[in-house]
Amino acid sequence: MSQGQILHSLYFVGFKVWVKLQSLPEANPLELGAFFVLLLFVGKFYLISNDIEPFKTWGEPEL
Repeated sequence: MSQGQILHSLYFVGFKVWVKLQSLPEANPLELGAFFVLLLFVGKFYLISNDIEPFKTWGEPEL
């Protein structure tokens, strides 16, 4: 794939996500659930890729 094709594909995916986000307030419960599961997956991946511990509690003693 050339750079132009990759940019076009990324633009197309971004456009589809933008359209879905615009229709989110009128979405049915299944679409809302799928969106939040996807959002949690992306957030968890972001935290793991940046070496952030998402579930560490403040009161645990460190060993």
